[in-house]
Amino acid sequence: LRTLPPGGAPYLAVCLFARGLPHHLFTRLYFTLPTHDPLLAALPADRRPTLLATPDPGHHRAYRFDIRLQGDRETVFLDFTEPPSRPDAGHGDV
Repeated sequence: LRTLPPGGAPYLAVCLFARGLPHHLFTRLYFTLPTHDPLLAALPADRRPTLLATPDPGHHRAYRFDIRLQGDRETVFLDFTEPPSRPDAGHGDV
């Protein structure tokens, strides 16, 4: 897998949509878990493996990536929506 400069952690962006899901779900698939990736660094250590594809021992150059929608090992999903604006923004009170 090749990445463009500056050569950050290689990952695949995944968008999941299916009947019964009210919105698309977004996640990432990593082949290794680098320590310098800001997104991974922001996650609790026990949640990071949900974004890791593992080599499939039964197939040459194949990986397995399970997406779990719920449960103890639920895949980490990303939220790309804008945060709601604060009604008091710009009025001097913080």
